[in-house]
Amino acid sequence: MRGGGDHGAATLGGDLLVLAGALAVSSGYVAGAMLVPRGVSSATTTYWGVILGAIVLLPLGIGLFASGGAPHADAASWAAVLFLAVMVSIVGYVGWYWALDRGGIMQMAPLMFLQPISGLLLAALILGERLTWALAAGAAFVLGGVWVTRRE
Repeated sequence: MRGGGDHGAATLGGDLLVLAGALAVSSGYVAGAMLVPRGVSSATTTYWGVILGAIVLLPLGIGLFASGGAPHADAASWAAVLFLAVMVSIVGYVGWYWALDRGGIMQMAPLMFLQPISGLLLAALILGERLTWALAAGAAFVLGGVWVTRRE
C-alpha cells in the first residue's frame, strides 16, 4: 500500500490535488510569461495567478474537506502553511515574474532547477537533515546541468 494507508481513497485524493496543482501552476507560468512582457506588473500577474489558482482548486479542496474534515494541526504547522502561502506563492512569484521580464524565459528557466538544491541545503541547516553522498552527487549533476544551460 502506498503511504502506509489502509485504502487508496486518501492517496487518490492527494494525487488529484497534486495533479490539479501542477496543472494550475504550469498554466500560471505560461500566462505570466506572456503577461509581464506586455506591461502587466509582476505583482499583478502573481495576484491574478493566486486568485485563479484558488478558484480552480476550490472544488477539489471543498471535496477533500467534506470527506475528511479540516486538518488537525498545531499552531506551528498552520504558521508554516501561512509562510508558504505568503513567501512562496506571493513573494517568490513576484520575484520570478520580475526576473522573467528582465531576463526572458530562456535565461531564467534553468534556474528553477536550483530550487530543490536550496531546499536540501535549508533542510540540512534548519532541520538538521543529513546530507548523503548520493544527495551531494545529485546536486552536483543539477548544478552542472544549470551551468551548461546558462553558458553563452
